[in-house]
Amino acid sequence: MDHQKEAGVFTTVSGLVEQLSDNPAAKMTAQEIAQRVQQAQQQRTAGQAAVARRNRRPQPKLRMIQQPTSNGRPWPACVGVEEAARIFGWPEYFFPVLARVGHLKPLGKPMQNARKWFATCELERLSQDRDWLDKAIRIMEKHVQDANRKQRGKAPDGYQARWSGAAIAQS
Repeated sequence: MDHQKEAGVFTTVSGLVEQLSDNPAAKMTAQEIAQRVQQAQQQRTAGQAAVARRNRRPQPKLRMIQQPTSNGRPWPACVGVEEAARIFGWPEYFFPVLARVGHLKPLGKPMQNARKWFATCELERLSQDRDWLDKAIRIMEKHVQDANRKQRGKAPDGYQARWSGAAIAQS
């Protein structure tokens, strides 16, 4: 703001000197001042434009093919676990379990600890398949039950406890 006031004062003074003064040196000085003020304003405008360009969100140079969702927002062709969880409306911890048991196939052949990517078209197709969804929910219910049993000290279904109460009493 102060720069704008100073530029206005210099512009006004240089204009008055040019109009009212008979001194050629004063007129040349006034013209120089006007030119410098104009250059400074152009540089400031260019600097502000450069800052605005830097502050804009960068657009990715390589964009995946995007597909529309039911609410109109496009999804990328490949999504990670976080986006897949939003598509299905499930917690993120469902997906590693479903991938581990082979019910949901990630793209490529990722290592066990690598980030998993899923095809959006496949996720949308699976989200419409009632039988697949039913089986996925059953798998997750079984997983949660087994985890709860393990946490409480009970062996999951199909496993014999190595040291049961009866075995300890006999020893």
